[in-house]
Amino acid sequence: MKNFLTKEYMGMKFYFFIPLFLIGLVGLIVGSFMDLQISTNMANINSGFGRFFETWGAFLPCFICPLGLGIASKPIIKKGGKPWAIALAAFISIAAIAGVSYLNIKDMSGSATTAGYGYTLPKVAAIIIVIVFNLGMYAVGYFFANEELGFKKLLTIGLVIVLAFGLLHLFTNVFKIMANRPRYRFLAWEDNAYSIDNFAPWYKWAFGKKLITNNSDSLKSFPSGHTGSMAIVCLLPTAFLAFKRTNESKLAKYLGYCIPFVFVIVMGFARIVNGAHFLSDVSFATILGCLISLLCAYVGQIILDKYDSKPSLEEEIKSI
Repeated sequence: MKNFLTKEYMGMKFYFFIPLFLIGLVGLIVGSFMDLQISTNMANINSGFGRFFETWGAFLPCFICPLGLGIASKPIIKKGGKPWAIALAAFISIAAIAGVSYLNIKDMSGSATTAGYGYTLPKVAAIIIVIVFNLGMYAVGYFFANEELGFKKLLTIGLVIVLAFGLLHLFTNVFKIMANRPRYRFLAWEDNAYSIDNFAPWYKWAFGKKLITNNSDSLKSFPSGHTGSMAIVCLLPTAFLAFKRTNESKLAKYLGYCIPFVFVIVMGFARIVNGAHFLSDVSFATILGCLISLLCAYVGQIILDKYDSKPSLEEEIKSI
């Protein structure tokens, strides 16, 4: 047990997650009793802070996905430059980046989620910003990934990041569908036939029994996808393993620990302020994101340990 707590997993140690785990657990417990009171006191439809993160909140943590794709693509493409390998890496990368970009563009240009609650952009501007940003992060991951780490190490680092991001969104959407929890703003701000009386605690899932509404997004309060995505940024130290200048840098590791922590707290607060989620929604998402990050890092470390003595990517290429 002691070894598990102190061992480093993909650039991180278990105790790095403990503060966020505890914050999420305390928030979940408190929210079980005080969700409605907290949102009533904190939510503000005119908050610029909340509106900013409504539109840009899902966009900000998405950099971790194309970054991971770039890292994972480099060893596949560099391994002899075989056409099938290049085609496979290109197909997966394009499909993943297109999916992430599509969701980002919807939020930034005005979707069921952001309409009336965020600072939206013209669709053309949103498309340009999102595509340039995601391709830019992919390029950073690809061109700066350290080839000396070897094929399997680089591939593992990249896939751990992408897998964690994908699993977070898979589980988040499954929980949203099963819970069908109304957002605070749907009950308090929107002009409909429902009111605060329809409030439901996070642990009472509807399992498909929906309130009647023209906006299905109004029933996706639990858990918070924005906050969960921020929690996946906990894998930033893992990404730093792939780059020469950050691999052994104590400053990079410190920033890799601090940035996700601040991001998660700010995002959770912003989602409550904007009436999009309750305290328990963001708390559960924090726990979920941390668990997925830790699990993926743990599995990734097992793979790295297994191939630790294997030759570098450069040596492998020369041997072909």
